[in-house]
Amino acid sequence: MSSVPSNRERWGSQTSFILASIGSAVGLGNFWRFPFLVYKWHGAIFLIPYFIFLFSMALPMLVLELSLGQVYQQGSVGSLRKVNRKFTGIAIAGILVSFLICCYYCVVMSWSLIYVVQSFYPTMPWSIADTIGVAKANEHFTEDVLHLAESISHSQGM
Repeated sequence: MSSVPSNRERWGSQTSFILASIGSAVGLGNFWRFPFLVYKWHGAIFLIPYFIFLFSMALPMLVLELSLGQVYQQGSVGSLRKVNRKFTGIAIAGILVSFLICCYYCVVMSWSLIYVVQSFYPTMPWSIADTIGVAKANEHFTEDVLHLAESISHSQGM
């Protein structure tokens, strides 16, 4: 093991590390998509493959990554490189996936922000027309928020 650089930043407390770890592990899908999938696939049946994957893959990989970072006192690229130089690509792929998820989350959060701002209007934009309920909400989302066209040749441009 190499010496630890003295200027390396450390967590202020164990609580801040645990909260940051939970924040990175629990994604938006756990609150937004997961309840929908449980309902769609008839409840507890969906939980069986979820927990199989959770305990066989997700938690062991999480513990492995945290342990390697603790032992080598480096990020994912440096610690996996010390295990085997060929593992550097795995760490870089993980960073790339994290970047793509951040881009996706920015879009989803902007949709949520649009709805939060529009919820302060005197009348909801999706409740004005003749159609009522979910159909009008879907129409508002696809036409007013996303500005979807029938086809690419009918697009209105940017």
